[in-house]
Amino acid sequence: MQNIKTDCFCVFFTIEKAFFAFRVTKFNDCVLFVGFIWLILFYMKWLVIAPDENTQGADLIIDFLQQKHTDARFCRFNTTVNSIDFTRNSSEAFTDFKQTLFEASHCIILSAQEIAVHPVSGYIAGVLAGRGIPFFVQGHPAVENHCLLTGMEYFKTAEDLVKEIDRRFKNYAAEEKREQARKKLYKKGLPFTPDCFSIQIANGKNKDCELFLQAGMDSNACDCAGTPMLCIAARAEKPEMIEMLMKRGADINAASKDRGYTPVMDAIWRNNTELVELIIKYHPDLNTVSNDGQPPLVLAVGSGNADICRILAENGADPSTKDHMGMSAYGYAKLFEKKEIIKILEPYEKEK
Repeated sequence: MQNIKTDCFCVFFTIEKAFFAFRVTKFNDCVLFVGFIWLILFYMKWLVIAPDENTQGADLIIDFLQQKHTDARFCRFNTTVNSIDFTRNSSEAFTDFKQTLFEASHCIILSAQEIAVHPVSGYIAGVLAGRGIPFFVQGHPAVENHCLLTGMEYFKTAEDLVKEIDRRFKNYAAEEKREQARKKLYKKGLPFTPDCFSIQIANGKNKDCELFLQAGMDSNACDCAGTPMLCIAARAEKPEMIEMLMKRGADINAASKDRGYTPVMDAIWRNNTELVELIIKYHPDLNTVSNDGQPPLVLAVGSGNADICRILAENGADPSTKDHMGMSAYGYAKLFEKKEIIKILEPYEKEK
């Protein structure tokens, strides 16, 4: 795998009448990975800051980040420079450096005891702390007393620092993936709320719903009326949405606040045999009772759908379970002389 170094330059700028030199090197992996690694490569931007003298620790950090296939920019500071490079304007140099700071998603500072005494360290710490990004510092413990670099995480050696970042790296990548999905939603004008998510589900917007889930929306979230997303998908008769939510851990027995219907009840209410069959695959409770006191099989008998009654009975629905009126599904079938349904339920009836 070939590694490429690009955008390499040496610039000088002045802050508080002090001259500083730094080089910014951007490391990009020329191989594009798909899926999770692809997202890390394009969205995670690590900024590594170190003095020129710290080559061993810097090499260790860069090797680690390259192994993770992430975008890294390395800034070296040189305090021994006593002249200005007139080939590049100081304001342009500062603008470039400022852009690097604001683009970084994570930051590492090596030999912090040397960096902390520089006037530029206040600006660096202020920007990164203000943005709330993860900030790792390697250096002598005494540097913790420096007011400009307090509140960061300190490590005695670069090895300790790399070990800790490696431990957290998957979580960082996952959070970055969520953040990028939220940004895409905002660009589409879609607020990251359960109500907006429910609208996309009802409208069958598969790609937008996937973005909501990638952004961290809970598959068991409810809209403002207390209706679970699975129930919304069932009421809208969107089987692909039900499968998407189930893959993300949705509760197949989640009940709505209004009627107390579970997804299978909503599918029965919609008289949708295919949808009932799909939901049955996820083993829902077929004997639960709604807020108005009706079990699923009573709803199915009321709809007159013999196929749904058969599916429910074959998968464990009890024809003897009574509603709030004291009537069972089998009782209703006999009362209204639904001969086909009576024949289906008779083998399962416990109170003949």
